[in-house]
Amino acid sequence: MGKTSLAEHYGSACQRNPAYMTAILESIVMRNFVHQQNLAHYRRLLAEAELATPGDELRHSLLMRQLAEEEANGLLIGDGR
Repeated sequence: MGKTSLAEHYGSACQRNPAYMTAILESIVMRNFVHQQNLAHYRRLLAEAELATPGDELRHSLLMRQLAEEEANGLLIGDGR
């Protein structure tokens, strides 16, 4: 989110309602967790596909696309690595 705080980004609702701020933070944490799990899953599937028959190019291509999409999604949710 850059240099603005969450309170500045989401407005006065965060200041008036700490539960709202907590819900936002929990949502961010959960999205990041799911993102990391998806990356690990697609990488694991790709590693297994490497061991499969060479004729399975379509599956490999699909997994590569899904991994690329998930990596791009990480840029959208602020993957700070």
